[in-house]
Amino acid sequence: MTTCSKTRVVGLTGGIGCGKTLVSSHLMQLGFAIVDADALTREAYEMPSVLTSLRQAFGEAFYGGQIDRQKLGALVFSDPSARARLNAIMWPALGNLAREAISRSTGRTIFDAAVLYEAGWQDTVEAVVSVLSPKEVRIERVMSRNGLTRDQVLQRMASQANDWHHVTHSDACLYNVSTIGALLRQTERVFGSSGRGE
Repeated sequence: MTTCSKTRVVGLTGGIGCGKTLVSSHLMQLGFAIVDADALTREAYEMPSVLTSLRQAFGEAFYGGQIDRQKLGALVFSDPSARARLNAIMWPALGNLAREAISRSTGRTIFDAAVLYEAGWQDTVEAVVSVLSPKEVRIERVMSRNGLTRDQVLQRMASQANDWHHVTHSDACLYNVSTIGALLRQTERVFGSSGRGE
């Protein structure tokens, strides 16, 4: 298993329901700095330039003082052209925010981004680690966690890179196939046991 124990900036990615958030939380406890794409997304939705672009692209029906992310999400995961319009607005803004956050971070840093490959953000990191988990386990996990139907989960999975892409493009993969303890032990073997590089 390839390790990234000396790498300062590592991209952490994986499809919905794979267990990536669990890995990211464990790395934070180990002292790694975390740059979270989901948190940056919330920040980006408040940027005037992004809000203006979204209102122009999708209309006032998705705006009521702020963007209705739930309503917009339902649209973009069922309409590939709408998803492409959204990504064209959000991904450049998020990429800029991520690079700024990484440049400010000290010590070893994890860029936690589910769409790292899809958005072309792999150039912001020195190595990439993907978290993989069986498809049916992921579907059940997301249905239970997010209250989505099976079809809605499959729509979201279809918008992300598949496992083969992760295996062939990542520097290392973590396989979430048994217990949480096993996943966290893999995490420490790949990343090391301290974000301070000890």
